[in-house]
Amino acid sequence: MSLCDNKGVAVFPSEFIKQCVNTYASEHGKPPKVLVVSKEDLIDWVLSSWAGNRPATVLGLTLITGDYLRPGEIDLAQGIAES
Repeated sequence: MSLCDNKGVAVFPSEFIKQCVNTYASEHGKPPKVLVVSKEDLIDWVLSSWAGNRPATVLGLTLITGDYLRPGEIDLAQGIAES
């Protein structure tokens, strides 16, 4: 669901993100530092009062948006590539 497509507001999926971080850490030997999300998801999370809780920060992740992601998709990374 997403407010951007008139289907409601998406809430930050804390448990799912925690599972993804744990899987990433076990596969790469260290936890990710960056959580990349779609602009639509970020808008929804801010509108659903997620912004006050900052669960991504609690997990040690820097939150950025990626134009290549659709709503509901995430990406985890070690850093941001300089172009």
